[in-house]
Amino acid sequence: VRVPFIAYQPGTIKAGSVCDVAVGVTDLFPTLMSFVGQGERLNKSALDGQSILPLFADPKNTKKQYTRDTFFWHTAGGGYNAAKKTYTPTQTAIRIGDYKLIFDDQGYLELYNIATDLSEERNLAATKPEKAQELFKKLDTWLDETVPAKYQRRPNPLYDPAANARSAVPPYRNLRGPQETFPPAN
Repeated sequence: VRVPFIAYQPGTIKAGSVCDVAVGVTDLFPTLMSFVGQGERLNKSALDGQSILPLFADPKNTKKQYTRDTFFWHTAGGGYNAAKKTYTPTQTAIRIGDYKLIFDDQGYLELYNIATDLSEERNLAATKPEKAQELFKKLDTWLDETVPAKYQRRPNPLYDPAANARSAVPPYRNLRGPQETFPPAN
């Protein structure tokens, strides 16, 4: 979320200029293609990113030529590490403006205002449930449209709440599908 990006283009980028507009790694391909004159061909393709060339000449984005304000991340993987006896959930995130929502595969949400909480120490999901649900709905739609099902976690039909009560891992909550009870009723 806060990785610096440095660009150099004499005659276009003013030396020492700073751009605080958020961009994403998926913007690099369209930017390079636009830089070599292939931007028109890209306009006919469905891409996740957008060229950031307009920001080189207008770092404050006063002309609003760079229009992205929503970014998504999905990390497939996670799981239990037997050697360290730790569990790392798969996480998917969305950033819209100053808000970042993290959804983990156990069904928990974390909401942060990254403009006022740079270290992401104050989870606002409980105090701003409307904002959390607004972002989660967009994230949920994006997951279904973008991430293949084999890379998404599904509820375990053999889940045993009594066994989980003895675990340090929080119980699974299915936020993405119909609210089901585990184990399934006979």
